[in-house]
Amino acid sequence: MNTSLPRPGGNFASSDETRHHVRLLLASLRALLKLSRVVYSLIIINKAGGLVFNRDFNPALNKVSVNDLLVLAGTFHGHVSLAPISSHSLLSFPLHPPAHPTNNPHSVHAITKSLTPSSLAIPFKDRTGIEVLESSQFRLTCFQTFTGTKFLLFTEPHQPNVDTIIRKVYELYADYVMKNPFYQLEMPISPQTLDLRNIIMPISLSSLVSDLPSEATWGPPTTTDALVAGVPYAPYSKGDKLGRMADWTTEGKDRDGRGGRQQYNRNYRDQQVYGAGTSSLFAVQVAEDESSFSVVDNTRTSTKTRGFGRGGGTIFRGRGRGGRDARGGRGNYQNSRVGGRGGQQAYLYDQRGGARGGRGNRRFGWKDYDKPQRNRDSSVNIKSDWTMLEEIDFARLLKLNLETSAGEDIENYGFLYYYDRSYDKPPVKNTERKLNIVDRAAYNVTTSSDPIIHELAEKDEATIFATDNILSMLMCAPRSVYSWDLVISKHNNKIYLDKRDGSSLDMVSVNENAADAPLEASEGNKDSINFPGALALEATFINHNFANQTVMESETSKLEMNHENPFYNPSEETEPLASKAYKYRRFDLSLEKDEDPLHLIVRTEIDAVVKNNISGEDQLLTLKALNEFDHKAQGSGGALDWRTKLTSQRGAVVATEMKNNSCKLARWATQAILAGADVMKLGFVSRTSPKMPDKHVILGVVGYDPRKFAEQMNLNLANGWGIVRTIVDMCRSMKDGKYVLVKDPNKPLLRLYEVPLGTFEEDEGEAEVDGTEADGDEE
Repeated sequence: MNTSLPRPGGNFASSDETRHHVRLLLASLRALLKLSRVVYSLIIINKAGGLVFNRDFNPALNKVSVNDLLVLAGTFHGHVSLAPISSHSLLSFPLHPPAHPTNNPHSVHAITKSLTPSSLAIPFKDRTGIEVLESSQFRLTCFQTFTGTKFLLFTEPHQPNVDTIIRKVYELYADYVMKNPFYQLEMPISPQTLDLRNIIMPISLSSLVSDLPSEATWGPPTTTDALVAGVPYAPYSKGDKLGRMADWTTEGKDRDGRGGRQQYNRNYRDQQVYGAGTSSLFAVQVAEDESSFSVVDNTRTSTKTRGFGRGGGTIFRGRGRGGRDARGGRGNYQNSRVGGRGGQQAYLYDQRGGARGGRGNRRFGWKDYDKPQRNRDSSVNIKSDWTMLEEIDFARLLKLNLETSAGEDIENYGFLYYYDRSYDKPPVKNTERKLNIVDRAAYNVTTSSDPIIHELAEKDEATIFATDNILSMLMCAPRSVYSWDLVISKHNNKIYLDKRDGSSLDMVSVNENAADAPLEASEGNKDSINFPGALALEATFINHNFANQTVMESETSKLEMNHENPFYNPSEETEPLASKAYKYRRFDLSLEKDEDPLHLIVRTEIDAVVKNNISGEDQLLTLKALNEFDHKAQGSGGALDWRTKLTSQRGAVVATEMKNNSCKLARWATQAILAGADVMKLGFVSRTSPKMPDKHVILGVVGYDPRKFAEQMNLNLANGWGIVRTIVDMCRSMKDGKYVLVKDPNKPLLRLYEVPLGTFEEDEGEAEVDGTEADGDEE
C-alpha cells in the first residue's frame, strides 16, 4: 500500500519520503503533547501576602485545601514563622533584614534575597531574592512586579521557555485588571476568569487534528489576508504608548504655514499615537492643495480671568392660591403673597441687594479632558416615593416631527404701550443710556392657577393647557443643558402643564450652551457674582426692567385688549401695571388616525406694540435682553467686547450669542411665534463695570422677524410640536394624577415620574406662612 501525504502543488514522489514525513509529524505531535502538560500549577500573591489566584493544570496533582494554599502564600511572603523552613537546615543566612518591599526577615523570598551572590560580590547592587527553585520533581519560578505582586509557576524541571509563559500570564493578568471596571486591585480572582487556554492549558491530539486544514495542501497559506471584515488594519503592540485616537493639532504646520504646537511651547511633549494613527494604509492622496483647510481651529486664545466684586439686583417670584375673585395680601421682597384678581403673586422688582464675590480656585484645562467638568444638581429633589415611568434621551426627541397649522386667538387680555424707537439708534458717542429700575407689576401665573384657563377648560375648548414659558421649554428641550422640571396634572381627561413655585423656568439663564459655561457654585466660589445662579438672577432683573424702560407710557396712546388684565386688583395694588398683553391661542395637535381632535390652548405674552413705518399698522412685538457680564471672565464663551464690536461686528456678536445661549434664544423665538408677534426686539445690555452687577447700560437694540430668526438658529418648530405630542400621549395613557418631568442635570435625557397628589403643596403652604409672618413684622 503506497500512502502519501499531500503537499503544496501535488503528492510526495516516493513512499520512503512519505514515511519519513509521517514519523516527523508523529514526533512533533508527541512533543507538543508533552510540552502542553509540563505546567502543574499557577499561584498569584499580592504584595500583602494574600492569595489572589490559584489554578491547577494537571489532573494528577493532589488536591490542596484552601487553608493550605493560604499558608503557602503566607510562607512565601513571610506571614508565618520560620520553623518549617529552618528545620531542613540546608542553608544559613545573615540575621539582618534585607531591604525589600516586604520588610520582613521571615520570608522565604526575603531570606533567599539576602543569600543571592550579588549581596556578597557586589554590595551596592540590589538583590532580587528567589527567582527559580528546582527539585527532582518540579521547578518553581517566581516573577515579581514592581508593585510587589508575585507570580509562582510550578512546572517540570526541564520545561523550556518558562519566562515567556510567565510573562504572558502577567500580561493577561494586567490586561484583566486594567480593563475590568468592576475589579478592585489585589482582590481574589476566580480561576475561570483568566483565559489561559492558549498559554498553559493542555492540547489534546483530537484538537490538533481538528485544527488541521481541510484542503489538499499542508503548511502555511501562500497568501495573507490584510483585511479584517473588509477594513484594512494596522499593526498594534501592547508595548506601544497610548495617545490620542485622532489629533489634528500635532501637524507640523498650521493653516497659516507657521510652526505647529511644538514650536509655540518647547516644553510640550508630543503624544504618542498607535495603530491607524501611524499607518500608511490610511493615507489619502488628495488631488488638490488643501493646505488652507483645517478641521480643528488651532488659533490660540488668551487666558480668561474671572471677575469678582459686589453682587447685584434680586427678585422674588411665586404664585398664590385662590379663586378668580379672591383677595390676597400685598407682596414685596419678603416673599409674601400679592393680591390680585385670582390671588396671584406678582413680579415686583423694587429691591436691590448685593453680595461680595471672590475668585474661584480651579479651572479645567486640557489635562482634564477625561474628567467630568460639570456635576450639576437637579432642579428638584427626587424623593423616594416618586415612581419613574419613562426615560427619554434627546436623540429620540430630535427624530420627532409634527406639522401644525398656525394657531387661532381665543381671548386676549391686558394692554400695550408703544415701543420707543429711539432705542433702535446707536447711542451717541461718549454717552450711555443707563438701565433704570422701573417698578411695575408683572404677573407670572402658572397654568392651573390661571382663572381664564379654568373657564376655557370648563367650556371644553381644548384638552391640553399650558403657558408659553412652559411650552417653549418643552419644545426646546434638546437644546437645554441645565436641569429643569415641569409639573403635569391630569384631571377629568384634561392635562395641565404647570411649573413649581421657585422653578428654574422663571429665571433667565446665561451662557448655558457655552463650551466653557460659568462655573457652578460648588466648583467656584459661592459668593461669586459670575456663577450661574447669580448671573440668572441678574439676567432676569435686566429683562424685566428693559421691557418696562423701552416703552412710552401714555394713557392716551396705548393699545387696549378686549379684556382687562385678569390678575390685577386695582383696590389692592399700588404699583402700576407693566405693559403686557395675554393672548390665549389654540393649536391643533391632531393626527389623521385620531378619532377625536386634540387641541392645546397656550397663554402667550406680548410686551409692546409699534407702528409699521410703511403701512402704519400696529405690529406686536416682544422685548428681550441679552446681557454681557465680563467678556474676559471664565464662562464668557469667547464673546466679543460689545462696547467696541457691537456696531462694527454686530453679526459676529449675534452669532456668538446664538452659540452660547442657544436654548434661551430658541425659547424666546418660540414664544414670539406662539404669540403671533410680528417683531422680536433683542436688547444688548452690559455692566457699567465688570465688578458691578447691579448697574447696567443699554448698548443697542436690534429687531428680528421671529420665524427668520428661528431659521438662522436652525430651530425646527415641527420637532418641538412632535416632542409636545409625544409627552402628551404618554400622559393620556396614564391615570389621573400628578406627574413631574425632569431634565437630568448631567445627561441629555428626560425622566417622567409619578408623584403623590400632595407633592409641592407643603412648600407652597410654608411660603404663605412666611409671607404672613413677614406682614405681621412690618406692622
